[in-house]
Amino acid sequence: GEETGIHVKKGEVLGTLFDPYTFEDLETLRSPVDGILYITRRSGPVEAGSHAYAVADFQTSRWID
Repeated sequence: GEETGIHVKKGEVLGTLFDPYTFEDLETLRSPVDGILYITRRSGPVEAGSHAYAVADFQTSRWID
């Protein structure tokens, strides 16, 4: 898995979803934007509707001091 706080590019591969019974690859998870990875799922299954990764968008985010 990726470390949080790293810069990722739009389209960069973050991970792969696979079937836990057959280990068949179901989907490749890619960053939707250029940004900073701030959530990553480290263990356990990712269920439909839950987060595996979250990326803060450089275009719409701002730093708060």
